[in-house]
Amino acid sequence: MAAILTSMFAVPAFAAEEDIIVPDENTVIQLPNGLTLESELIIHDSASRASTKTAEKIYRLKANGTTVATASLIATFRYTGSSVSVEDTNYSYTTTSGYSYSHGGITKSGGTATMKGTFKQTVSGILVGITPFTIKMTCTANGQIS
Repeated sequence: MAAILTSMFAVPAFAAEEDIIVPDENTVIQLPNGLTLESELIIHDSASRASTKTAEKIYRLKANGTTVATASLIATFRYTGSSVSVEDTNYSYTTTSGYSYSHGGITKSGGTATMKGTFKQTVSGILVGITPFTIKMTCTANGQIS
């Protein structure tokens, strides 16, 4: 593939009952033909359940700076300070005309949730581009999500 660029997302100050947006270490990946794949991690507020956290990792496929497809892995983690597990997972996606998403499934192992998927691009009904990807989220026993 191509070089990994530095993060372009700012981390806002913490505010109660608001989502926290945390940039990935590998936020923007340059792909061929002017495409980029950008990732973003959102940790949802869970003040009501101190031992669980729900997070969403979003991958955005962009063509010349315009989002053409997104896929999100949503996971709820339960942590105790000494152990962690993935309690629940889900996914969502959006596509624009000429792009589609193929879901490859979600697996859970310990404190890690992993989703595989593929963005596909068609022109006049002909497949012209395939972008396979894997979204991975991990939670520590202390509730740190990456």
